[in-house]
Amino acid sequence: MYIQAVYWSMGKTSFQKVTVSLPEDVFQLANSYRENHNMDLNDVFVLALRTLRQRELAEGYKALASEQNNTLDGALVDSGLTEVLESTEW
Repeated sequence: MYIQAVYWSMGKTSFQKVTVSLPEDVFQLANSYRENHNMDLNDVFVLALRTLRQRELAEGYKALASEQNNTLDGALVDSGLTEVLESTEW
């Protein structure tokens, strides 16, 4: 994979221009999503990466809640965190 980064700033937001090589199927998927949702290709990748980050955070929180439930006396301590995380749409 080839990555080239260029940095610039607009006010409080910094941007990085990156060039990457994608497999054809991944590019077609992103381009199709862009067309179907009337988005810029850049916005598709930003959305995808933010969604990936949210999923990883949710998995980490679930693991932490499970660990807490396994190490503490469930009859005395029940934070309800597991149930909240399972019912939350990420």
